Amino acid sequence: ISNYGAWALFGTIAILALFFAVRGRIRVEGGMTGKTIQRFKLFERIIHWIVALSFIILSLTGLNLLYGRYIVKPWLGADTFAVITLFGKLAHNYLGIVFMAGIVIMFVLWIRHNIPNKIDLVWLSKGGGMLGSGMHPPAKKFNAGQKLIFTAVIIGGGMISYSGLMLLFPFSGNATVQDMQYVQLLHTVGALALTAVIIAHIYIGTIGMEGAIHAMWSGKVEENWAKEHHSIWYNEIETSDHNDAEDTRKHPTH
Repeated sequence: ISNYGAWALFGTIAILALFFAVRGRIRVEGGMTGKTIQRFKLFERIIHWIVALSFIILSLTGLNLLYGRYIVKPWLGADTFAVITLFGKLAHNYLGIVFMAGIVIMFVLWIRHNIPNKIDLVWLSKGGGMLGSGMHPPAKKFNAGQKLIFTAVIIGGGMISYSGLMLLFPFSGNATVQDMQYVQLLHTVGALALTAVIIAHIYIGTIGMEGAIHAMWSGKVEENWAKEHHSIWYNEIETSDHNDAEDTRKHPTH
C-alpha cells in the first residue's frame, strides 16, 4: 500500500504539473471588473478552513508514519524523528476528532448544492471548460468537479473517520486481530486516496485558477469569474438581488 500510495501522490503532482505547463493558469477571460458578489458566508468559510487545516496536519503526520523512516529519519536523525513522530501522533489523534465534526457540519451545509443533475453531464462532457479558452459550461453554485470533490471528502472522510475511531479504540465490539489489520488497511488506503484528491483541489483553488481562492478567503468572488464558471448560480443571484431592489422601491421603509 505504501508503494502504490507513493506512486499515486507523485503521479497526481506530476499530472498537475504537466497540465499547468500545457494549459497554464485558467484566467478570468472577461477581465477583472472590481465588482464582487458574496459566495460563501463567514460560518461556511470557518468550517471549510477547519476541515482543510486539520486534514493537512492529519495528512502530514500520517505520511510521516508511512514514509518518515525513509525520508525524515536519515535527514534529521533518529532522535529528532522520534520527537516529531511522537507529537505528530498526538496531533493526529486529537485533530482527527475535529476533522470528523467538521465534515459532518460541511455535509449539512452543502449537501443540497451537491445533488447531481443533468447540467453536470454537460459540464463533464466539456471538461469543465478547463481544456481551452472560451469554453465555460453552465453550472450552479457547485459544478460537477466540485461535487466530485465534495463526494470524495464525505465518503473518504467517513471511511477514514470510521477506521480512525477503530484504531483509537482498538478491539472494540469483539474485533479480532485480523479485523484490526483490515481496519488499518482501510484507513491507509482511504487517507492516501483522499490526499491525492485534495492535492488536485488545492491546485485548482490556488495557482490553477485565477480568482478561485477569494471564494474561501474573503467569501466574495469577481463578478466575471462567477459569470464564467457558475453562470446559472450568478443569474439566480442577480435575479434575487433585482427582485429585492424592486420590493424596496415599491415598499420603502420609513
